Amino acid sequence: MKLRKKGYSVRARESFVEKSLISEMQDAVAANLIYPIARNDLNITIGKPDPATLSAAAQVVPVTIKIPTSSLTLIPDGTDLVGQFSSYTAFMRRDGKVSEVKRQQHQLRFPADSLKRRKEITVRYDLAVDERTENVSVGIMDDTSHATGFVTMPIG
Repeated sequence: MKLRKKGYSVRARESFVEKSLISEMQDAVAANLIYPIARNDLNITIGKPDPATLSAAAQVVPVTIKIPTSSLTLIPDGTDLVGQFSSYTAFMRRDGKVSEVKRQQHQLRFPADSLKRRKEITVRYDLAVDERTENVSVGIMDDTSHATGFVTMPIG
């Protein structure tokens, strides 16, 4: 290919690789620290930290996430219901540095006849932070339906 203007060149990609769902979630959780994501299909909530745990010397902050059971995809397996979701966490320091996004998978199994009594699933983390931590971002993805929810929690 020849260009009419000198001093310019044309470059093009030979292939394109689409991001995986895990990679997209990691990017979204990190972005949620800077520009909060309003989409919360799973209707998750985050508990407010106890101010007593947020002293300058605190190294571990308890984080509690609640997911309505009705938001998750549960599949019958004999007399049980089973499901799986992934949680993603990251934090940002006051200097703007964003941590690595951590992922954990959570398996659910409980008797199907107990579903009416199960209002929500609670996930608890002990998040290691330092005095420079400004806020925490959490993303949850139902591994079956790929529905997501995002929340943030200020620290300090």
